[in-house]
Amino acid sequence: MTKIRSRILGVLQRHNVDGLVFEETRPLSDNGFDSYSFIEMTVHIEQAFGMEFDDASLDLNRYATLGDFLSFTESLVSDAIAQRPAE
Repeated sequence: MTKIRSRILGVLQRHNVDGLVFEETRPLSDNGFDSYSFIEMTVHIEQAFGMEFDDASLDLNRYATLGDFLSFTESLVSDAIAQRPAE
């Protein structure tokens, strides 16, 4: 597991008030996600990493499994970090 993926999962676990499960090989719905909790999860990720999901990527049905969503998100976060100015 990459450091970024681990950080994403950490954000999800810290904000998990709905008792959601985080098994990467299972469909999002089998992990307990519905459209509301999915959007809530993306907002927490956006806030934690200073990036935004585009509207097309906010469709719960776009991802077969939680792992698919995490891989997509990991790529977005990596790109956002790479584009930040050096400190």
